[in-house]
Amino acid sequence: MKKNIINIGALIMFFLALWTTNSHAQKEEIRIGYLDKYLVLAAENNPQIRSLYKEYLAALEKVVQEGTLPDPQISFGYFIQPVETRVGAQQATASFSQMFPWFGTLDAQERVAAERAQARLQLFEDAKLELFRDVKITYTELYYLEMAIQVTEENLALLSSFKSIAEVQFESGKTGFSSVLQVELEEEELES
Repeated sequence: MKKNIINIGALIMFFLALWTTNSHAQKEEIRIGYLDKYLVLAAENNPQIRSLYKEYLAALEKVVQEGTLPDPQISFGYFIQPVETRVGAQQATASFSQMFPWFGTLDAQERVAAERAQARLQLFEDAKLELFRDVKITYTELYYLEMAIQVTEENLALLSSFKSIAEVQFESGKTGFSSVLQVELEEEELES
């Protein structure tokens, strides 16, 4: 019978530990979810991150532009007075020209532009990682302060109960007033 009581007690303690661990894990998941939300919020509202991302997008557009032929040029001219040439009088001129770069030049320019875009992407990623590091450090410090406040409040509640016990023992004559004063000093130290 005594073994069964011990086993039931151990079983209850196991379930309490499991329940406490499960609720702690759920709180941790919620806290991580908040951190993810803060990271997204910081990235969306940081002007440096937004600027670097826009520069990356602009560099991507340059890749397409560098791989194409230059624009053709058309010109037209009208003479107020006819110009005499060896083929006769000219009233107007018109011309069309298209530049054709040497073989492989367009591909090389496109590769260079792609590498520039890749460099812009790396600058953006570096800035984003620095921002995320700063947000995580700040979030961790805030969490630490929150937990320190919670532990201090729990300790104050414990000291309050110790104080009432010390006062009862002092009134009954079991201890001196020094135990009450010691608890009050601890309580004042925690409150400050």
